[in-house]
Amino acid sequence: MLDLPSVLAEVRRCEGAIRLPPETPTDVPPWADEDKYDAAGLPKTPRPTRRWKVRLNPRAPPVQRKQSLPPSSPTANLSKAEYRQLSTNREQPEFRLLRLLPGNELDPIKCELFHAKIDGNYDYDALSYCWGPPTIRSTVLCDGIPVSVTANLAAALSSFRLGDTQRVLWVDAICINQEDLHEKEHQVPLMGWIYRNASTVRIWLGNDPPDRPLAKALAILKSLNQLCAKFGWDLNFPYMIRHRLLGEYGLPDVADDAWRCIKQLVETPWFSRTWIIQEVVLARQAYLHSSDASLPWLEFSVGILALSPVFLSFRPDILPSVSSYAQTVQLILSYHKAGASSTNLNLLALLENHRVAQASDARDKVYAFLGLYEELTGQYCHGIVANYHCTPREAYIAAARNIIAQTRNLDILGVPRQPLDRRMSELPSWVPDWSAYDLASSLSYRTIDSVYLFHFDAASVSTTSAHAVFKGNTLELSGFCFDEVTKVGDLADIFLKEGCEPDSPKVSTPASAVQTASLFMNWLSISDSLVSGRKYPNGEDVFDAFIRTIFLDHFHGDYTMQQAAETYRRVYIPSCSLQGPWFGRDRMSSRTRYIHFQLSAAINLLGPSGLKSLANAAKRIESWVPIYAFHNMYRRQTTPKQAVTFRPDVFVDARTRTLCRRIFVTKSGYIGLGPRSSQEGDRVFLIRGCRTPLMLRPCGQEWELLGDSYVHGIMQGESFDENKCEPLTIA
Repeated sequence: MLDLPSVLAEVRRCEGAIRLPPETPTDVPPWADEDKYDAAGLPKTPRPTRRWKVRLNPRAPPVQRKQSLPPSSPTANLSKAEYRQLSTNREQPEFRLLRLLPGNELDPIKCELFHAKIDGNYDYDALSYCWGPPTIRSTVLCDGIPVSVTANLAAALSSFRLGDTQRVLWVDAICINQEDLHEKEHQVPLMGWIYRNASTVRIWLGNDPPDRPLAKALAILKSLNQLCAKFGWDLNFPYMIRHRLLGEYGLPDVADDAWRCIKQLVETPWFSRTWIIQEVVLARQAYLHSSDASLPWLEFSVGILALSPVFLSFRPDILPSVSSYAQTVQLILSYHKAGASSTNLNLLALLENHRVAQASDARDKVYAFLGLYEELTGQYCHGIVANYHCTPREAYIAAARNIIAQTRNLDILGVPRQPLDRRMSELPSWVPDWSAYDLASSLSYRTIDSVYLFHFDAASVSTTSAHAVFKGNTLELSGFCFDEVTKVGDLADIFLKEGCEPDSPKVSTPASAVQTASLFMNWLSISDSLVSGRKYPNGEDVFDAFIRTIFLDHFHGDYTMQQAAETYRRVYIPSCSLQGPWFGRDRMSSRTRYIHFQLSAAINLLGPSGLKSLANAAKRIESWVPIYAFHNMYRRQTTPKQAVTFRPDVFVDARTRTLCRRIFVTKSGYIGLGPRSSQEGDRVFLIRGCRTPLMLRPCGQEWELLGDSYVHGIMQGESFDENKCEPLTIA
């Protein structure tokens, strides 16, 4: 449920978030008085002057250096047997630091290890990097002994090595004995403290290829940051493109291939790692590095967020894969959120927000957040302890049990589940499989500081306590069956480009637009929402109930439910284009009315199956001929003076909220949105302590949990009756 407009709106709204320099009001942009009408065709109203500052996290206090660095402790051999043992005393635990000795470019890399106390203040940098392929190795000399490390780490050490003085670093692959599981279990919880107390976190993206795409990307983002600092967030890219002003602000021309470097930068392996989240969020200050190019994390964040959907519509080819883009934007938001209100940090929200991140060890999809949670909240993390002696399955079950027991709510049951053929073997259905790549979100989705995106209370959670009893690997809940599913619609899946990797999806924009039309046509047919005069069980018009369902009954501040319904009617009901005022201020022009009628007639003529075929054809064409918006980038866009009734954003918002879900209809005529695995015969349950209805499937004497669901008309406790609740077991 993450999209750039909502992130920008949230960032601008929050005190202490991303603000832009200088402290004086921003300069008047050249496009300030160009247009008389806004994007909706209405007269513009003057906006108050805004002041901008840069502050993603509260400014870190200056580090007081109390101790000089101790002498190195020579290590005879850095194998499992020869690492000098670290103290595990709870009061004064130890960790290792690495002294990187000076040298020239061609000199062998030499370093020394020494032990440091957790309560000491040391001047060191922490390295954040991607280990890289384990089979490609290099050698460094540590305490005079050759040590094999990955080639990417060797490149980072070579780049950060100084010519005339030593540099002190913390590097996980060397400072932690990776062969000693007991030491890993002791050191992993300390990593949050290590990164938070580092002078600087050095992010190593890897050596730049010969054509220097990463350096070009960092330079573009730096210029975008400067442009935002000068004019504020609302950059008018169409104006700058039309008047050829990009070059005046240090940016390439819109048709320049240099813009593609942004995609290469965000798709570097570093951005896909799970461990980078705590490494960046806890940093006092962080810098991105590639070869000899660097950029502060603050400037990178502003530059990425400045690339608005308006600009991306001109250059859709620079948009990274869905997973890379989602992870990058979510990482920026987490960095900002953790600095604004760290005491409200929520572990389950951290796990779900960063579910697309990857880890070589599946257990780290949970363990990588423990240090971050404890360091920012000062609280022990729900009793979850890093245990590398257990299997990933056992780690996920233990984490789920602890989260339910400690939080006293059942939000974790809403985390989207994978189908059986893709789920971790023998994992109970009530336990989320964090190792699986998934872009879907729960209806109880929260930002990492515990703010719910939607407020549902289907089981009167405010007055009814949760009931959850663990019996082995099963979970006993209390609830009742509300209704049974009789019809199920198509899956709201992402339409990907041809030849796209499943764990790095790239959206096909033209195919997705046609597929969206097909999807909602199918859903309208399944729910009988186009039947004139049909009433919903609660008495409202069934078409209005359908619109409220696909929007989760939550409408953006830029449009109302009535405006969204009117847009869908004009697209899917041809006769609606002939209705509405023909005269007066709010009239629709004959040309616009004709276009709407043609579009609606074509959609109804093709039907869902024909639109699917058209979407497949568009995807194949795009794989041969990339589709850009170059045809109109230099032409002034004219906006009609009449009020615009067609709003493309209502389709984008609905697709975002329904991603990886299916529409369903129950025996009683209720319309809902269920998980991807929903099918006829599944049951909708209302569970004590659960904010949303759950979709369950009979499995002998027990039940299989499929995920949460939205059922219009019962989401605020209208149908919940505690007296009907009975025990049921989830396997």
